[in-house]
Amino acid sequence: MPIAIELVNLLIPKDVVAKKYLGGESQFIQDFNINDSNNRHSQDDELFSIAAMNADEYDIDTLVKKGLEFKTDSSNDFVICSRYGGFYWNVDWVEGNYMFIWHKKASQSKVERAIHNGTKMTMDKIAEMVEENPSFLDSF
Repeated sequence: MPIAIELVNLLIPKDVVAKKYLGGESQFIQDFNINDSNNRHSQDDELFSIAAMNADEYDIDTLVKKGLEFKTDSSNDFVICSRYGGFYWNVDWVEGNYMFIWHKKASQSKVERAIHNGTKMTMDKIAEMVEENPSFLDSF
């Protein structure tokens, strides 16, 4: 499933985490409590997303210490995206609409569903669908 846009998302491709992050995916999941229902962090088949209220909440130095690159206020290893401000810098591996973000390698059917939900459904309808089926957005 594509990643739901939060106020701010820090997005990292899973293949980058596997190759560069000290301890790989399992350590990343543990470090950021990805599977904890008490936060809004998430993942899909290609991306991890760390949710925040503001971009200045991210500890970029720790990501760098763990193996990711960040130079001159940008990185190709990860990107920050704000719901209202868009991507903080350009990367060639991510796309999205006003509701969802997905890796360019995401399956076409999942992208089409994200585009449909983001352009054809109202927020009220999506809320209604989630109320009926809490895993509605997880069922891509």
